[in-house]
Amino acid sequence: MATAEQIDNESVARLICERREFQGQRFQRGEFVALVQGRVIGTGKTFEEVDSLLLNAGIPHGEGMVIKVVEPITDIIR
Repeated sequence: MATAEQIDNESVARLICERREFQGQRFQRGEFVALVQGRVIGTGKTFEEVDSLLLNAGIPHGEGMVIKVVEPITDIIR
């Protein structure tokens, strides 16, 4: 079962990938974004850079989310 934090992070991640913008902050395709409790914590050019940012902020693995900004993919059913 998904936690409230996961739902918040997933909603924000979806918005960032669809619009490449969230709460006035713009994002570039290919950029990595760290999310915690539905808030953007930081960005970077690599996963490792953003993962370190979270760890240095005291957020352990298993908490928060790191996404890569990509074009949204449409599911074609038929």
